[in-house]
Amino acid sequence: MIPLDTRPLFPRERRELISLLESLEPADWAKPTVCPGWAVRDITAHILNDYLRRLSGSRDGHAGAADLLRPVVVAFLHALPAALRDRPRPPGTAVLVEVTGTAGGRWAVISDGTAWDLTAAIPEAPAAVVRMDADTVWRLGSRGLTVDQARQRIQFEGDHELTISATTLLAVVA
Repeated sequence: MIPLDTRPLFPRERRELISLLESLEPADWAKPTVCPGWAVRDITAHILNDYLRRLSGSRDGHAGAADLLRPVVVAFLHALPAALRDRPRPPGTAVLVEVTGTAGGRWAVISDGTAWDLTAAIPEAPAAVVRMDADTVWRLGSRGLTVDQARQRIQFEGDHELTISATTLLAVVA
């Protein structure tokens, strides 16, 4: 076997990847890739997950600490506007997402009448509430659970169409 050490190429590869990602326009993130069913944002989240797991385990000695899971949960929640795109609602309509546990938090997806936006601002009277633990978000976003399996673990309140759509997070990690 011929030895092949590619480690010296990693810093350059990462610099070029970051440069490429920084050059993307908002519409580019939704473009398809050579991986069937995966958009640019899906591949990017997959790579981010891999880097975070390697850094947390090898460099930092973490074996799954909540402070490392929270950014992944937030990254997965960025799929919510796309999941709700076919559910137009009047401006100001909100879906509150509560993720329980130490890696959790509260976020909202708010309609402007034509599109949805993820925000940390908490609405007073959301049209729908979706409540799940961080493990369910992780497993749903990473295809560790089917949508139907995840829905058995999720609590729903309010507008049924919105809660159902909000729980179809696009899987971003295989």
